[in-house]
Amino acid sequence: MTATEPRPPDTSASLEHPDEPAQPRRWLSTVDRQAVVTRLAPAAVFLSVRAVGVAVLALMVGGDTTRLAGELRSWDGEWMLGLAGGGYEAVPGGLVDAFGDRSAETPLAFFPGYPAAVSAVRFVTGLDLFGAGLLVSLIAGVFAAYGLARLGELVPGGSRRVGLLLVGLWAAAPMSIVLSMTYSEGMFCAFAVWALVRVLQREW
Repeated sequence: MTATEPRPPDTSASLEHPDEPAQPRRWLSTVDRQAVVTRLAPAAVFLSVRAVGVAVLALMVGGDTTRLAGELRSWDGEWMLGLAGGGYEAVPGGLVDAFGDRSAETPLAFFPGYPAAVSAVRFVTGLDLFGAGLLVSLIAGVFAAYGLARLGELVPGGSRRVGLLLVGLWAAAPMSIVLSMTYSEGMFCAFAVWALVRVLQREW
């Protein structure tokens, strides 16, 4: 063989161990896994704390799923579902205010955003109003959790840990059960906290 002729590929290494399986590729590197954990942490904290809260409520009603569902849609929750199902002009007649009264203006006490979102989710998913309402509350709560996590990083002395602490405290607050009900609080908090984040980032 002369110096100008091409050298054939060396296949001796592959022939020595023909049955040896190739090393599997790792789906995620250590850095990638850490990034995934960081990304999912706010949602995981929020959902975990709220799951405990709903579990406690389930224990309080003796594990009765019918009673549990009734509690998760009670008070203003029934109004929200009524608005989602029929609009302001067709709210079920049995719904009244805290004093047991009802007038033509009573439904106007509720903003339309949450009922409209529930109605849209019901149309897209085929869920009933109650299921759609819980799904909207869940998604809104997760969005709010990410906003709080970011807010905790932006405040003076803040950090990612501070942000996750804010998420946990918010999800475990005494009235946080409304975040797992057919209430608009989760959606309201999501808009409010992301507005604060934009202000702190000076993004007008």
